[in-house]
Amino acid sequence: MLLPGLKPVGEQRFKVGDKIRLRRPNAGDLVVTIAGLELPHPNPENEVLILLGELSKDDVPVGTEVWSFDESQRF
Repeated sequence: MLLPGLKPVGEQRFKVGDKIRLRRPNAGDLVVTIAGLELPHPNPENEVLILLGELSKDDVPVGTEVWSFDESQRF
């Protein structure tokens, strides 16, 4: 599964192996690991494409929010 158009905030950077939180509209939160990253070219908006290897399109419905994840956070 590929998440397009993610824009890092401030000094935030993503790397392979980082965890992110998906807040799905009707299916609850899910914490997943970034399997790959791609920077499109041209990229005037500094967007990052994130590959989520273990998920399918059905696991990430329209309206899902993507949040950075801190290991100390709790659900």
